[in-house]
Amino acid sequence: EDGIRDKLVTGVQTCALPIYFVNNETNPVLPADGRGGAIYSEGDVYLDDCGFYDNVAETHGGAVGVVNGDVEILNGSVFEDNSAGDAAGALWAFQDAVEAGTLSIEDATFLDNEAGGDMGAVGFYNFSVVTVNGVQFIGNSTGSAESFKGGALGGSAGSVAVHGSEFAGNFGDYRGGAIMLYMTGSGLPAELLVDDGSVFEANGAIAGGAIWAEDAQVTVRSTRFGRASESGSCTDGDTEYGNLAINGGALVVYGNNLSSSLDV
Repeated sequence: EDGIRDKLVTGVQTCALPIYFVNNETNPVLPADGRGGAIYSEGDVYLDDCGFYDNVAETHGGAVGVVNGDVEILNGSVFEDNSAGDAAGALWAFQDAVEAGTLSIEDATFLDNEAGGDMGAVGFYNFSVVTVNGVQFIGNSTGSAESFKGGALGGSAGSVAVHGSEFAGNFGDYRGGAIMLYMTGSGLPAELLVDDGSVFEANGAIAGGAIWAEDAQVTVRSTRFGRASESGSCTDGDTEYGNLAINGGALVVYGNNLSSSLDV
């Protein structure tokens, strides 16, 4: 805690039961430095009931930066008030190979993280499979530079599945107030599934107040966009907790298609 970390870590990294990382930051020497305010790993990362608070990365991954490794986060892990100068205010994960590796986040909270560029909380690149299950993304945001964005979660992957998760008060400034997705270098369309009672409230962007996807097959089931009344249905004419954008207040999908069930 309360230190400066700029150390390359390789191999499998494990944090469990619980460990807290508080007020750590990078101190880059070279332009490629400055990744992972608390942890930087060139290998697999497993985080079980760990807390990351007020960590800062000069470039990528305000709390955690991972290159060429699988990532698993679960059991009440918390990322709060972390920031990155470029991308991914909390977690940045990158694969050199196209569609290689998995990222799994379950029963975790991302609160008030911020990135100067893209992906306010979680950013992923060239992953094969990304799974988000029972996760809260609240109050995460990106900076004002025009690029991809994604206020809470975003990047490139072959398949992204979001189950039973909450996105509230996230801001993507340009595209995707909560989620932003585009295809990997494979040239194949990405797939995005959102289901199992996921909720999007009070997220904002210029395009796609909740979700922005390009070259992606998007499927949405059993999901609520906007505030619900006491009966459980969306409240007509009440935008206090609705999602907001100049184009596509809830969703924008380019270059492929969108399907949904009747209970959206």
